[in-house]
Amino acid sequence: MIKTKAYIFDLDDTLYCEHDYVRSGFRAVACFLASLSSYDVDRIYEMLVHEWKENGRGKVFDVVCEQLRIQAHIPSLVRAYRYHQPSISLYGDARKLLDHLRGSNKKIGIITDGHSVMQ
Repeated sequence: MIKTKAYIFDLDDTLYCEHDYVRSGFRAVACFLASLSSYDVDRIYEMLVHEWKENGRGKVFDVVCEQLRIQAHIPSLVRAYRYHQPSISLYGDARKLLDHLRGSNKKIGIITDGHSVMQ
């Protein structure tokens, strides 16, 4: 019989929903863009989410800024996205498992292939 000494978990889409992080980041970017314009935060947010769902993350900020005619420095938007305080939570079953393992003598580790600042 093999004894388990440690449990290692992937972060994105294992412990929490990565799409929640994306939406949280888009909310931060929408707030930033709203401060540069007269547009409503919710409208900008919905446009960001719509563009992401339609075409992926690649050019979301460029496309939405062009649609709204907002002159924004795209690297600043990327920074706002990457450095925002995320509004995310663990999946319910992940929380239960981690709580259970906390009481054991097992080591717990996390791995990720995501950008280090965002992780």
